[in-house]
Amino acid sequence: MGGEPKEVLRPLNLVGSALLLLASLGCRATPEKTPAAVLDTEETTTAAPGVVAEQPPPGGPNLLVIMADQLRADYLGVAGHPLVRTPHLDRLAASGTRLTHAFAPSPSCVPSRHSLLTGMWPRNHGARQGGMPIRAGVRTIADELGERGYLTGVFGKMHFNEDEGWHGFDDVIVSMESAGGPRGDYKLWWEERELPWTKRDQLSEFGSVGVNPLRVEDFPTSWLTTRFLMWLENWSRDAERRPFCIWLSYFAPHHPAAPPEPYASLYDPTEMPPIQGPAVPTGRGQHLGQSRRQQEWYAKQGYARMERGEADLYRARYGGLVTLLDSQVGRVLGALKRLDLERETLVVFVSDHGDFAGEHQAVTKGPFLLDSLLRVPLIFRLPGTVESGQELPELVSLVDLMPTLCDLMGLAPPTEVDGRSFAALLRGAELDWANATYGEYGSNRKNSTQTFMVRTHDWKLIDDGVFKRTPQRAELYDLVADPGELVNLAGEPAYAGIEAQLRERLVRWLAETDGSP
Repeated sequence: MGGEPKEVLRPLNLVGSALLLLASLGCRATPEKTPAAVLDTEETTTAAPGVVAEQPPPGGPNLLVIMADQLRADYLGVAGHPLVRTPHLDRLAASGTRLTHAFAPSPSCVPSRHSLLTGMWPRNHGARQGGMPIRAGVRTIADELGERGYLTGVFGKMHFNEDEGWHGFDDVIVSMESAGGPRGDYKLWWEERELPWTKRDQLSEFGSVGVNPLRVEDFPTSWLTTRFLMWLENWSRDAERRPFCIWLSYFAPHHPAAPPEPYASLYDPTEMPPIQGPAVPTGRGQHLGQSRRQQEWYAKQGYARMERGEADLYRARYGGLVTLLDSQVGRVLGALKRLDLERETLVVFVSDHGDFAGEHQAVTKGPFLLDSLLRVPLIFRLPGTVESGQELPELVSLVDLMPTLCDLMGLAPPTEVDGRSFAALLRGAELDWANATYGEYGSNRKNSTQTFMVRTHDWKLIDDGVFKRTPQRAELYDLVADPGELVNLAGEPAYAGIEAQLRERLVRWLAETDGSP
């Protein structure tokens, strides 16, 4: 449990057909402003002639979940980053509530995204690693809202297996960059224009760093925003429209850290803030439960040989992707304002997990339950319901998001969810909330890591919850004295009591959530 003890449809695929028609006519996305202009411009645009926003049918507000991929919690201006600028997300936080201690249940895309949708820990929904489907019969927030008349759809990356359906979403427009190039509808659009195909290794200067040769308006992040805004304009004109539940899921700032210009040069690598502590904590290369195959995979990335300047270049380019993403969020928020949809749309901004960004002598992600990879941004806005300008320090998990959304939308969540609603906190009320959150990585598959975590505000224990794979010792971190998680205190006599208490709590959580590790 995330908070602890416990008629006729208008399918979105019509939009896809319209996009292909526009492509054949040579229509282009609206050109991007330069970064400076984006940073200085308010979220306003000129209203299209004849567009009149009407109230959605009774039954609840619209739901728009804007999801980043691999975005750290501390790479926002509002979170205190000294260099990276995110003015639109900062304003979103100022007009809503920001959760300062939100954590992904896993450092991997697939399990974390499915936990967000289902309100269940990866052990329970089944998609514990990439390529694994969720269990049959598991319900998502889209299932719940779709049955109540909502139009449900996805724009972007979701990591669904097409042969098992779309888990309650009416339709999906996929814009995913993988295996060296773009896929899905973005690839179709690309091929229509006979644009040059650039493989990822041709962008690379070191590992996952480079400069994308595309124009900003042709970059996947901008392309996806334009497609969503076209759909939103059409939806706003529909006199019989139903409220929507839309997942707008971006690939940015997922590696490769290769934004287009001018974002690639927006931040000077030599001005990036210092990285905490020494390169790698003792014993990290032999991480608890990590299989030989994963150790070899991680070594091949070259991170152990990475120089400081290369890490700073990655961080600067990663920051450029974040600011580019922020500019696109600004376009979306501007459209909601222009169409008079702000007060009737619950906006949630979240990421599926984080990025090392140079910490622990690593970039991108890996099979580690460290704050670099688990701590994520989480912002809610719904005027009149969600408190504005509020920051909440409670430890929440993305497992708690689905029941919280149900609560805010006036629904009861499915009985099998593990998460707990924190909607009362968003409304400004008090709520008895547990002071711990949990995490997991891996499955019973051969060569798979199987690791579990319990985290309080002050301490973290990483361990094999059922003690099946413990050739290496556990990890215990004092998060007050050592927020970078660099000094492993596990096995130290002075901390034996704390370690035992946390391990007992971890084992109790495993039992209470009914998972089968």
